[in-house]
Amino acid sequence: MKAINKTKLWLSGGLVISAWCLSSIVNYIDAPSHSPSHPEEAEKKTELPRNVNVSSKSTSASFPPKSNRVQADKKGHTSFRGTAVPGGIQVVESRVIADRNLRRLFDYFLTIRGLESKEVILNHLKAYLTGKYSESVIAQVIHIFQQYDRLLDAEAKIDKPVSPAEWKPDAMIRLVNTRMELRRDYLNADVVYAFFDEQERYEQFQLQVFTNHFNGSEKGQSQIEDLAKRTLSEDQWQQRQKTFSFLKIKQAVQPGSDVSIAERDQLIADKFGSLALDRLEQARIEEDQWQQKRQAYLAARNAVLEDQGLSKAEQQDLIRQDALEFLSTAEYRRMRALDQAL
Repeated sequence: MKAINKTKLWLSGGLVISAWCLSSIVNYIDAPSHSPSHPEEAEKKTELPRNVNVSSKSTSASFPPKSNRVQADKKGHTSFRGTAVPGGIQVVESRVIADRNLRRLFDYFLTIRGLESKEVILNHLKAYLTGKYSESVIAQVIHIFQQYDRLLDAEAKIDKPVSPAEWKPDAMIRLVNTRMELRRDYLNADVVYAFFDEQERYEQFQLQVFTNHFNGSEKGQSQIEDLAKRTLSEDQWQQRQKTFSFLKIKQAVQPGSDVSIAERDQLIADKFGSLALDRLEQARIEEDQWQQKRQAYLAARNAVLEDQGLSKAEQQDLIRQDALEFLSTAEYRRMRALDQAL
């Protein structure tokens, strides 16, 4: 167990190195599915083949509304097409307020850095803003965006440790401090706080943990948790508690553990509430339903393939007809993808 804890600490130190790239990574891009050519086919049938005894139902495939997609979908960069624009802009008394959603918006358009010029990226952002906000608000957003973009250029020029052998406290501290100074050189104080406060808190926490480990000072779990509580924001602290609670539960049910399913469920309910336990149970039910449908599909498919009197085209057409009697179009596509992966 001690060896495992040491490994976790070494890995946590590496997070400080990798944190520099967070400034140019989109936090979340939702890539929506495409609707079937015949929407009525998306409805899942409740019946399986007559020789398969399964009574489960599953919900129909859902597709995000078009209003969530990039409005200039046909004119936008190919990397943006069919994706949702995260983040947003908060305006108070005609003044743009910097927050994490504004950074998410910037990071989304900056995902094509290196693929397109600054002018092209800026034009994409302007096109998205035009018609949604006043000229004054757009001018403020563009000003903050250009400052942020210049900061990313400056950060990219910082010398960073590139191998585990160079992961030493002094080098790590210099790296983190240099990046903190650059942020304050390029951005206003309120923007620095809005964009980077939680990131800087986490870096300082990880630096302290890494330095203690590097110097042979093995602090107990309670001391590390106390450091986390004093250093991290309230949201980060709560997330850390949930993450480590989940890891403890996961470890408790590893092969060889004597923890029963009922005991595990009780742990989950105690740590995350009854709703989390309900979602877990629903996931189990859906997985069972899927496996039953998978077996039903394989049985129907194999029965058709055994008929040597049919051409390949006829076989595929018959398989599709049989499958769509108890599968939605989306489920059938998934079955075909699994066939191709075998």
